[in-house]
Amino acid sequence: MVLEAVRIELRPSLAIALWLGGAHLLALSGIWLAPLGWPIAAAGSLAIGMSLLMTLRRHALRTAPDAIVALELHDAASACVRSRDGGVIEGRVAGSSFVSPSFTIVNLRPEAAGRLRTVLVTPDCVDGEAFRRLRVRLRWDRTGARDASAADQP
Repeated sequence: MVLEAVRIELRPSLAIALWLGGAHLLALSGIWLAPLGWPIAAAGSLAIGMSLLMTLRRHALRTAPDAIVALELHDAASACVRSRDGGVIEGRVAGSSFVSPSFTIVNLRPEAAGRLRTVLVTPDCVDGEAFRRLRVRLRWDRTGARDASAADQP
């Protein structure tokens, strides 16, 4: 049985922005609560601030040139993504991907050499039905693939 690919266009996400902001605020508070001198804390604060801006542009606002704006899941093992600048990356869904009702993280290992690409998906950045189909495909297809490979073992 061949399943239809799950195609998702990703919108900006307030939920991702809030999660990223909270994580960076927690890191910032750790820097200032640690017994460091103020110059080190100030430098650490600047680095955390820059990290927040970069991750917000890439994952929450999706305005960075390399921000992923579309995801196509062929099956639970293969997918391709499209970035804002029009680049297309095909690859394998990594086992480190995570599925939950409130958010999903799809880690894509490119077929060509390159770094692991992470796609953050929350209910507010996609259509509800598309989010459900993505989670079902990732959760059940991967489980079925593991069960089938375990059955092949002697």
